[in-house]
Amino acid sequence: MDKTLIHIGYPKTGTTWFQNSFFNKIQNFSFIDRREVKEDFILPNSLDFNADKIREKYKGISKPLILSHELLVGGMIHMGGINGILTQEFAKRLNAVFPNAHIIIFIRNQIDHIASAYNQYIRGGGNLNINKYLYQDSFDALNKFFFFSFAFLEFDKIISFYKTRFGENNIHVFMYEKFKDNPEQFIKEFCSQFDIKANLSDINYEPTNISFRKYIKPIFKSANLLYRRAVIHKINFFKLDKFHETVKYRLNLWNKHKIFGQFEDSKQILGKKNYDFIKNYYKEPNKKLIDQHGLVDIKKYNYPL
Repeated sequence: MDKTLIHIGYPKTGTTWFQNSFFNKIQNFSFIDRREVKEDFILPNSLDFNADKIREKYKGISKPLILSHELLVGGMIHMGGINGILTQEFAKRLNAVFPNAHIIIFIRNQIDHIASAYNQYIRGGGNLNINKYLYQDSFDALNKFFFFSFAFLEFDKIISFYKTRFGENNIHVFMYEKFKDNPEQFIKEFCSQFDIKANLSDINYEPTNISFRKYIKPIFKSANLLYRRAVIHKINFFKLDKFHETVKYRLNLWNKHKIFGQFEDSKQILGKKNYDFIKNYYKEPNKKLIDQHGLVDIKKYNYPL
């Protein structure tokens, strides 16, 4: 049996923590650096992708492989999978190289997921308000495909699609909330499920990313006027790109201090109108998670139903 494990995301479900704090400490698997995964499976032009060449590259590694990159599910959430095109393309590439791999997918309550994605958009250089982030009414036809899409978080569709590609028994779906509730217990069970050996006492379970305090976000958004990077949907007056990482680092430090207010919850980030819309939008897709994929625990974590 092919023991290759491929963790495809979603973004904002603890992927950075898994890559930096867990996968790199596993002893009986070879963890492939996320930069290599990006070079091999994400960046190549679709007309240039060479599955045989990449398959040959990984053939010589003696241990089973773990590949992890949150963009494999179809890009960042504010890219929306480019109308599902990237989602299908990356799945096709993975299947061509590792047809019997086990696919790991993390999902998250869409209300919190979208709120967290918007914060990430701000951290990444964006500065549009939540409504302009969510709705692209000023764009027509194909131009809309490159921005946020509610359909990208209809998890049932992507799970079903991957099952047709890799087989139902090779798709493993986890809830981010269960990991967040008790990361130590979750990792123990995860190791048992996939026969993973790691020194769990060496693992730091502190979260990698935290939410914004109330008064940090407007400072972030204002600072993002200074540079073009790193998102395409924003406003900027200058191109002082070299300051982006420095500003982000400094503001993330400030974000730890209570003087900048309380952390915002999802409803505050989204606003009531968007909160209610999102709650209604995902009722039917989430019912399919239960009916078609047996993910009954989404009730426990208050997924919209």
